[in-house]
Amino acid sequence: RSFFGKRQINLSKDELDFIVDNLTEFTLVLYRSQISYLDSGAADKESYLKIRNVLSKNVGSENVDLFFEEIAGIVSGTPFGERIVATALCISLLNTNSDHLLDAFGGRTGAHIYLDSSVVIPMLCGLLFDVTTYRYGYSAKLLYDLIKDHDFEAFIPDLYVEEIGTHLIEACRGYKYIIGLDDDLSFSKNAFVSHYTHYSKKHGEKALSFKDYVSLFGISLDNIQTNMSEQEFYHRRNSSRYEISQLLGRYGIKTVRCDPSHIGEIKSYLTAILNGRNIEKPDILIEHDATVIKYLYDAEVSSGIVKILCTWDTTHSVFKAQYNHGYEVLNPVALIDLFSLAKPRSHPHKNRMTTLVDFAKSQSSRMMARGKDMG
Repeated sequence: RSFFGKRQINLSKDELDFIVDNLTEFTLVLYRSQISYLDSGAADKESYLKIRNVLSKNVGSENVDLFFEEIAGIVSGTPFGERIVATALCISLLNTNSDHLLDAFGGRTGAHIYLDSSVVIPMLCGLLFDVTTYRYGYSAKLLYDLIKDHDFEAFIPDLYVEEIGTHLIEACRGYKYIIGLDDDLSFSKNAFVSHYTHYSKKHGEKALSFKDYVSLFGISLDNIQTNMSEQEFYHRRNSSRYEISQLLGRYGIKTVRCDPSHIGEIKSYLTAILNGRNIEKPDILIEHDATVIKYLYDAEVSSGIVKILCTWDTTHSVFKAQYNHGYEVLNPVALIDLFSLAKPRSHPHKNRMTTLVDFAKSQSSRMMARGKDMG
C-alpha cells in the first residue's frame, strides 16, 4: 500500500484491496513469465490481467511494465516472495517433461547421448546380468532406462568400443587363473573383473564360468595368453569389438565411426589440460578422446538435435568449458538427476523420482563416482 502511496497512484480502496489480496497470484505469474515453458493457471492469469487493467487506467499502459518490474523486485526481496518463488520452482521442476529438457539444452526435436567406455561397461553388464547387488550396473542401467523413456538415442564411438575390448582382454590375461577365488577382486579397477566377482559371489555354483562369461563378449579364454604377440592381441580385440558392437546394437546403442585424422590440435589441447592437472594418461587414449571430440564437433545431425557426451572423465568438461564446441558434457550422475526430474514424452504419467530417491538411499556420491574407475 505504501508503494502506491509514495508514487501517488490514485487507486480506490476496492482496487487497492484487490491488488493486495491477489499479490501471491500476481507474483507467480511474473515469475513464470520469465521461464518460457512454464504456464500459469487460468485463475492466476485472470488476477494478473485485472491488476494490469487497474494500473493501466492510472499510470497508462506504456508505464505498467515499469511498475511491474518495481513490484517484482520488492516482493522477490522479501522472505514471503522467496518462499513463493522457491515453491513455484519446485512445482515447476516436478512438472517438466522431455521437451523442457531439450529446451534447456537448446534443442527441440531430440537428443543424441554419446557414451564412453567407462559408462558403457557397467551399463552392458547391468543389461546382461542381474544388477541388484552391483551398484555400478544399477546406476548405468537406470541411465539407460531414462534415455529410452525420453525417446532419446544412445551412441558409442567405435574407439570406445575398442577400449572395452581391450579391458576384456586385460581381464583375461591378468586374472583368469585367480578370478572367483578372491572376493577382494570385486574392487578391481577392471570393470569386467569387478562385475564377474560380484556376479559369481551372488550366484555361487549357478554362475557362469569365467570362460563362458567372456565368451558372451566374443572372447575365447583359451586363446588369450599372457605373452601373446601384438598382432594376436589386435586380432582378438577386433573380434571382441565386433561382438560388443552387436550386443550394444541389440539394446539400441549404436556404434558410430570416428575419423582419427587431423586431431593434432585437439590432442595438444587435451595434453595441456592433463599436464596442468598432473594427470597421466596413455597417449592412445588421449588420441581416442581427441578423435571423439572432433567427431562431436563435426557430426551432422538434424536441426533441433542436442548432442551430449556422457563420461566420468572431467578432462572433457574442462575442454568443453574452454573451447565451447557444439555439444554438452555431463557425467552419469548429473544426467540421471536431470532425466529423472522430467516426465518422459512417451510415458507422461511415469515419474522416475521415486526410483531415484530409493537408489540414493543406498548410495553416496563418493561410491557412485567410484564407477569412473571401472572403465
